[in-house]
Amino acid sequence: MRLATFNVENLFARAKALRATSLGEANPVLAAFERFNTVSARVTYEPADQAAMLKDLETLEILRRSAAGNLRMNTQPFSAWALLRENRGDFIKQPRSGSVEIVAKGRK
Repeated sequence: MRLATFNVENLFARAKALRATSLGEANPVLAAFERFNTVSARVTYEPADQAAMLKDLETLEILRRSAAGNLRMNTQPFSAWALLRENRGDFIKQPRSGSVEIVAKGRK
């Protein structure tokens, strides 16, 4: 007997990159997704790693710039290219004012 399973959520979430109207629009998003996954897998994060991840999260529209120029969490997360799930602990902290910060020190 063969049994196959799949995650229905991923079946639909992965197709978001296909909503791009051109490769010129899709390529930066796909590159940011790849970079974020690579950097976030590191054992420890340096300040440069955290800055790169914030930049990629902005490209993925998980973070957006406020009128004051601060990075803030997207208030409509399902409109972004990807979703950020914090399964264990906190990854991002959003103070009442100012920009969000990556508080995780590494993959663990």
